[in-house]
Amino acid sequence: KRESQNLNELKPWENDEHVLLFTTIYNLCILPDSVYYEEQLYNLYSIYIKKYLQTTILPKLKDKYGEDLLNEIVFIWINFRDIFVKFCSYIFKYLDQFYVASNTKRTLKYEAYYLFKTSIFDHCKVQLRQILLDKITQDQYLLFAEECIQQEQTRIQAIFPTSFSQNKLMKLCDLELLKNMQKRLLEMSGSGVKILIRDEKFDDLKRLYRLMNRLEGGLDPIADLFKQYLIFVGNELFVKYENASSEMIKSNDNNLNNNNNNDLLELHQKMKNITNGSFSRNVIFHKAMSEGFKQFVNKNITLGQFEIRIVQLFAYYTDDVLRKKSDEKKLDCIVDFIQFFSDRDMFIEEHRKLFAIRLLVTDYQELEERMMISKLKYHYRGVADTYKLEKMLTDKTMANDMKLEFQNYITTNQLQLSYDVNVTVLTMGMWPLKAKEHMLLPKEFLESQHLFKQFYDSRNGKRVLKWVYSKSMAQIHAHYINGNHLFELSTLQASILLLFNDQLQLSVKQIEDLTGLNFDDIDLKQSIISLSSTKFPILIFNQKEMTLSLNENFTSRSFKLKIPLPRITQKDTQGTQTSVSTDRVHILDACVVRIMKTRKTMNIQSLFNEVSSQLIPIFTPDVKQIKKRIESLLERDFLKRDEQNNSILHYVA
Repeated sequence: KRESQNLNELKPWENDEHVLLFTTIYNLCILPDSVYYEEQLYNLYSIYIKKYLQTTILPKLKDKYGEDLLNEIVFIWINFRDIFVKFCSYIFKYLDQFYVASNTKRTLKYEAYYLFKTSIFDHCKVQLRQILLDKITQDQYLLFAEECIQQEQTRIQAIFPTSFSQNKLMKLCDLELLKNMQKRLLEMSGSGVKILIRDEKFDDLKRLYRLMNRLEGGLDPIADLFKQYLIFVGNELFVKYENASSEMIKSNDNNLNNNNNNDLLELHQKMKNITNGSFSRNVIFHKAMSEGFKQFVNKNITLGQFEIRIVQLFAYYTDDVLRKKSDEKKLDCIVDFIQFFSDRDMFIEEHRKLFAIRLLVTDYQELEERMMISKLKYHYRGVADTYKLEKMLTDKTMANDMKLEFQNYITTNQLQLSYDVNVTVLTMGMWPLKAKEHMLLPKEFLESQHLFKQFYDSRNGKRVLKWVYSKSMAQIHAHYINGNHLFELSTLQASILLLFNDQLQLSVKQIEDLTGLNFDDIDLKQSIISLSSTKFPILIFNQKEMTLSLNENFTSRSFKLKIPLPRITQKDTQGTQTSVSTDRVHILDACVVRIMKTRKTMNIQSLFNEVSSQLIPIFTPDVKQIKKRIESLLERDFLKRDEQNNSILHYVA
């Protein structure tokens, strides 16, 4: 009579009803043939509860959706558990003690719970799970899953003695909690893997790694998303990099916007911290990080009418860092990042050119320079390839001693110079500079040049000096009506300005004759443009008549003025690329010959693989390049093909 009523509508039991029920059940359980009555009573208990749940409770849930369904079923369950089941368990206490205990049946409490599960929960569990998953974030779910797995593991270890059974059951647990939910968890819009990486939630990523590592192949989807995030952020940085670099070229600004390079290094440090910390240095994530960075750092950036590699711009960034006093940690970040460039030899070559400028033109930090050389030698190239950098630094150190000797030579021989001169003698072949023998110096410079040559020949009679003017600097005192200035500029710029001591206007043709250079030569053209720029209008350039006039009314608030040349030019960038391409021909030839000399006979495909693996620390060779160099070596009889199998090569001694 009462079981068909809603729990909310149940009236309190009267004391006499309570006592009557309790006594009746007790009497039935102690009768001589009580087994018959107990079984009947147990079955009726199950039937009535099931009927009540299916006919009274379940229909009320059919019109509920979303959070309303969740709230309703929670309310029903609490009432069912705390009122209905608790009361019935007490009333049928003796049935539990006499019948259930001796017949291995479910206790009345758990029989009621089981009926609630099958009659109510199983009908709406899919909806409930979806509602709950929509309400919680990934990190909340992972905390819950981890706790459930630990509890399940404790229970299984207590019940099952063999590890085989334990592992089998834990796999089922992992399947339900992790595998079936993996895709949803990893790509969750508000808290998926990419969001966790973006927000640097290291603990949540570590928990995710720990749980997904329980699944076979469970880390692969995380590594893919890790790589996708890196490529997405990297491509955004690339666009910023390209825009900032283009603006720098347009404005003829020598100061690179280093924010983009700093962002690259910060991104690398962030991904490295996640890989080494949250992902326990797993090789899968190191590979994903490497592939992700290589996707965008090996692109070309268009700067006006020419292209430059990001690796070259990164060398300029390194140059800026080394010009200032930097800590070792910063240099480590730079050297570590170089690994992602496929053209590491191009970085070394560009770095060598900029290193030459630091040594010859600007101040340099010797400790940091030696530290950088040491790190490059250790990580990438080896002694042979950093020897030139070390030799350049040695030349600069020896130049200081030679400067003192030259001054002593002048004093001893009672000679006089019209101005101070400082000559650095460089070892030929070690420096990325070319002598411009056809350039003509003004008479003011010839005196000191001749005197130094006499001094040098007196000490090194068998050595020949070749003069390099491209990276030399000069200081010129300029006297104007409105005041005096000290110009700091290149030797070519200084040579052009000194021509105006004799006359106030010169044609471009006259300047070409007096300097020995052609206006089409980028060096002469850039020097003229820099001296007649709007920022430093020292000369007035009439492009229509192709004449240059001295600006006698030049003024500036600063006494000392540095007249810069464009820092990044098409000639420099293409020169580096050409130089690297030429060097690669020799490197590939030497590598192939070295391998074949050792192996004597080798399959072409195996040779391709071996050459690639040996040259990876320097650059990533293209199969076409290797094939072309092998053909060249075959033509020059260093190698020969097998007479019966063209895919096999022999070394010719």
